[in-house]
Amino acid sequence: MDKIIAITNRKLCYENFYSRIERLADSGVDAIILREKDLNPYEYITLAYKAIDVCKGYCTEIIIHNFIEVAKELNHRKIHLPISKLNAQDKFEILGLSCHSLEELRIAEKHNADYITFGHIFNTNCKKDLPPRGIDSLEKICENSNLPVYALGGITSQNCKSVIKAGSAGIAIMSSAMEVENPDVLIKKFRKI
Repeated sequence: MDKIIAITNRKLCYENFYSRIERLADSGVDAIILREKDLNPYEYITLAYKAIDVCKGYCTEIIIHNFIEVAKELNHRKIHLPISKLNAQDKFEILGLSCHSLEELRIAEKHNADYITFGHIFNTNCKKDLPPRGIDSLEKICENSNLPVYALGGITSQNCKSVIKAGSAGIAIMSSAMEVENPDVLIKKFRKI
């Protein structure tokens, strides 16, 4: 597996949030997307500043989610955005985009994104009311993408092999990353797949 991205959701976290960030950074994930959409910019910048500081001693990227102005304010040029927030004038060191269709994939390619996430692939509590897109949709996106595609949504060690077989460059995990007792054990299990 090329890459494992952890996505935060402090509401799912049963321990101190910064301790979880550090444990994830130490577990071997390649990047952590700081996805705390319910915060206002002031709250988010405080959280992002601390999370970036926590990860300084690890080889784990912290990626700002959604808050372009916070990324600029912190001079942290690594961001993950929904397609709707993409602005051609903004330049980033790392640009990840959330895509849900071939049309959005083409927009991501046109704007030279570094990667896309695509999902949700399987049933997940985070998207209870939406049917999953499934493996066939993931395979179609992967076959048509010039960018690395990271599958997300309900990814487990039991179904992970199927997303890699469909062409995904890696996975993005939220619930398991936030809820698992031992992140390092989980990430090692994923790495073996």
